[in-house]
Amino acid sequence: MGMRDGSRNFSGLREEWSLLVHSIIDDNSADEKLQTANIQELSLEQIKILKRDLSEQRKNLNVAIEQIKSRIDRAFTVLENLELVGSDPEDTQDEIEKLNQQGAKVSGQIATLDKQLNKIHELTDKLIQLQDQSA
Repeated sequence: MGMRDGSRNFSGLREEWSLLVHSIIDDNSADEKLQTANIQELSLEQIKILKRDLSEQRKNLNVAIEQIKSRIDRAFTVLENLELVGSDPEDTQDEIEKLNQQGAKVSGQIATLDKQLNKIHELTDKLIQLQDQSA
């Protein structure tokens, strides 16, 4: 009976992988290799590469968020100076609004990546457990 449980778990796991990888490909149009790979037979090595790619994207998004934050800070300084001298702050307010929208968009991308990374960690753990059980 234990064997059947294992194989049922494994096919469920393969399905989860398949859905996860498809969602990543849809979100980020991941590289060609992954698109052409038989998604249900991803090896731990391929999974590591996928994790590394997602982590790299995550780092890049963090850098983008930091840059947006510093641009917003600078724009607020300009805004204060304009108000001090009684100039029209509208352009700077528009810029701050655009930067806020960009920031929100990048934050959303980070949240999506974090979900994908968490799911990969979860599924990798399950995969390793299943391999240990069958060994």
